[in-house]
Amino acid sequence: MLERRDLATGIAFSVLGVPATVTRPWPDDTPITTTGIWCTPVGQVALPMDADVRRRDRYRVIALPVSDVPTVPRGTVIEVSERAGEAAQRWRADGIEYAAADHKRVIVVPETEP
Repeated sequence: MLERRDLATGIAFSVLGVPATVTRPWPDDTPITTTGIWCTPVGQVALPMDADVRRRDRYRVIALPVSDVPTVPRGTVIEVSERAGEAAQRWRADGIEYAAADHKRVIVVPETEP
């Protein structure tokens, strides 16, 4: 059964994926070339109309294959485009939304200049 899941994951990454470069914090800071799949639309967190919120930060979720990127610590930089053929943007990992045996869904926020 796991082989079918691996096959399906591989097909999903090859069909829906966009090229990505992942650079984890030191000491594992060698850039990793891989493919990512954007899992949520560009935008902000949906909140109830009556929520008393002064600020909502933009964030995204991208799936990365565990076979290429086994760990994604907070602060990892991911250079990836929104769509194939567009210029890559820099995102910073802010946490893990979901982890499976074959992929991780990573919460990313736009990287701000120091």
